[in-house]
Amino acid sequence: LEPVNRYETNLYNSIPSMLAIIDQIDRPNIKMLIDTFHMNIEEPNMIESILKAKDYIAHVHFADSNRWAPGRGHINFPEI
Repeated sequence: LEPVNRYETNLYNSIPSMLAIIDQIDRPNIKMLIDTFHMNIEEPNMIESILKAKDYIAHVHFADSNRWAPGRGHINFPEI
């Protein structure tokens, strides 16, 4: 499951909202895909959100703030 920013959907926009639905589903095979592009819009603190969700993350999309390759926008990837 992937949290997608509020400009593209009105459902599950943030990691905390996705964690809540994963907890409700309560199945060990349900995991999360996180995308740094969407996180840049929705997460107040990307690192804190990643750490909270670390046990639920199965896949990561790395894209910068402009959807280009990492390093072409303003996300601090070395920090992440």
